[in-house]
Amino acid sequence: MSARHAEVTVGMPTLNNARTLQRAIDSVRAQTFGDWRLIISDDGSVDGTDQIAARAAAEDPRIRLIRQPVRLGFLNFKVPLDQAESPCFAWLAGDDYWHPDFLSLTLQALRAGGPAISALPQAAFIGPPARPIPNLGFLKGDAAGRIRRYLAHPGGTRMYGLMQTDPLRTAFPPKAFHAFDWYLMVRLLAQGPQLSVPQTLLFREETPWWHYAEDHAAAHPAGLAGAFPALEMSRHLIRDRGIPARALPALIGLNLRKHEEIVALTRPASFRRRRLFYRSLGLPIARDPDRQRQMVERPQAGGHHPPAQPRRTSLQADVTAILTFRNASSTLAAALEHLDRLGCRVIAVDHGSTDASRSIAAARLGGLVEKLIDEPWTGTFDLQRQLRLKRQLIGAVTTGWILHADADEFLDPPKGLTLVDALSQADAAGHLAFACDEQLFLPLYEDEEHDPRIFQTTMTTWVTLQEHDPKQRLFRRDADLDLWLRTGGHSVTRDADRIAATRLTLRHYPGLSLDDLRGQYLARVFAPDDRARHWHTNRAAAESFQVVAPDPQVFKPEATVRHLPFLQPCPLPAPHPLPEAVDLWLLSDHGDQGLAARIAALLPGLRVAEVAVTDLAAMRRMCPVLQVLSHPAGLHGRGVQRSLERSRAQDWTRRVALARQWAVDRNAAYSEIRVEELDIPELWFDRLVRLWQPPVLRGAQGFLPAAATQIVAVPWANPVRCITRALAADLGYR
Repeated sequence: MSARHAEVTVGMPTLNNARTLQRAIDSVRAQTFGDWRLIISDDGSVDGTDQIAARAAAEDPRIRLIRQPVRLGFLNFKVPLDQAESPCFAWLAGDDYWHPDFLSLTLQALRAGGPAISALPQAAFIGPPARPIPNLGFLKGDAAGRIRRYLAHPGGTRMYGLMQTDPLRTAFPPKAFHAFDWYLMVRLLAQGPQLSVPQTLLFREETPWWHYAEDHAAAHPAGLAGAFPALEMSRHLIRDRGIPARALPALIGLNLRKHEEIVALTRPASFRRRRLFYRSLGLPIARDPDRQRQMVERPQAGGHHPPAQPRRTSLQADVTAILTFRNASSTLAAALEHLDRLGCRVIAVDHGSTDASRSIAAARLGGLVEKLIDEPWTGTFDLQRQLRLKRQLIGAVTTGWILHADADEFLDPPKGLTLVDALSQADAAGHLAFACDEQLFLPLYEDEEHDPRIFQTTMTTWVTLQEHDPKQRLFRRDADLDLWLRTGGHSVTRDADRIAATRLTLRHYPGLSLDDLRGQYLARVFAPDDRARHWHTNRAAAESFQVVAPDPQVFKPEATVRHLPFLQPCPLPAPHPLPEAVDLWLLSDHGDQGLAARIAALLPGLRVAEVAVTDLAAMRRMCPVLQVLSHPAGLHGRGVQRSLERSRAQDWTRRVALARQWAVDRNAAYSEIRVEELDIPELWFDRLVRLWQPPVLRGAQGFLPAAATQIVAVPWANPVRCITRALAADLGYR
């Protein structure tokens, strides 16, 4: 898609960013300023990055993916800039992300900034907690003054502001070379000032400060270019007349500082011999013992991004983790990393994810993940079916222990023990399973979100959850699984003598925000057999509830809860009596008063009446039900309070889920169609006729087919998007 009609083009160069790319894309899509186009240029990734980008492009017409046939390196930054046809442009790296107000506030500053041609907000390194990036003040004054200030502390963040597109094109370097971003910023600053926006709106993955020097040294092991990393960049600036004469002393000073740095990093003996000379020149490392010590104590070259290595064996636990997931991209990467640290091997099962979950697991195939199994999604959460599959997988494991893993749960060994030590003690004592103390970590406030990269650090409030059947997540593979199957995969044994004396800790993160919890819990539809066993009583969609901030009283020391404390009962209204003389009940939130007549016209003589989903419980004579769906993006409104949008999104999700749950519980004749397809009579006719003629659509068979044509609507921002996202994706809405 062209960027022609957008105010801003966002360029996202990527290379093997599968761990962080979804976060970066989501931060663009969450912008409060919506007139943007995103161009992702993938430089030959091999970890599933391009699949994540392709899925985003299919979901949102404002996003475009370009795959490079040959690796471009630094010039991959130029690809989206060449494609941009908007007045403003911004780069966002695939491992960074924006605050939702990044574009609105930088664009506002740029429009009011007079001669300024770029605007940069404050930035922070991602971490626990975020650490500000220094030296991001206003670069003003004449051209030489701006450039002198920049060259004193160049850094790599200045190029990630919002910039005018045409001046940026003229500033881009003609070829790839070390420190190309410094060349770009000097030429850009020669044309105009860079504004400083006071809010922290850019969040960056921190790269060790010695990384670029080591990479340069590896590429230039000898010669003048190797000794002076900024030399080629400086030559291009001078040759292209990109730097005022009065700023040349600052450029010379930068070359000397980078020379000292690379000598100190890569040739420490030479640095010690020259230290007094460097000190006489006023160079910073020779004058700073702390920085000299950092040189010695830093990780070895390449330590910041080690190549893939065979998995460790010295601390390998004899544990196979059976991990099932669906749409768990917010926690899955962290869960896999945790299992890797424990020393487990992983068999992963994806139940038809519509987000980046499968790509996250696939990126670890051949290492941590030994097998990735694709299970089709039937539209209902069927725990019995899952457990039967897991039992088959467990039966194929020949030795050791089994970890029954979920993507939002993290099992920790006792303090002071490794998992290997705990297993050795259990094996020696003949124990069969470990008991767990479950800590339920919860978000407390509306609009609170926790970055998927660091949520284990930012989510600190938890309560002990104690269920009827205690969770024994870790057990021997030769355990009798009869009780395990009867307790929904919770308990393996009730014999206290077979349970290890050492208790494990189970950290459970069911959602990273209250809206995330709403999206997960309100949309779930459960298999009738599960409900007949009284499983999922905390969360079944047919028992209507609201997701609310937990009562602070539950977080008192030593307190325990037996039910999920963020669920509040919300009784359904009493059903109204339904007339008998009807052939088809119509569920719709579209508000089209003539909808029933339009449907009846397709099948002359058909008696159609609209009904509320809560009235289905009053149905005495089973009649087919047709649910007409509409894109949840329509729930947004200009000037509408977020609380009202949130309420609308919850109602939309609940209505769809309640109708589906009613249909599967009764195996009723049921079908769904989207209001956007009203003008395709043949599609309507097929879905309608199959409510009466074989093969009759019943229960989950009547859910909208997974292969339904994608329907895209923009803008689609939080909280509506977060609450409705998972269910909307199943309905083909993007």
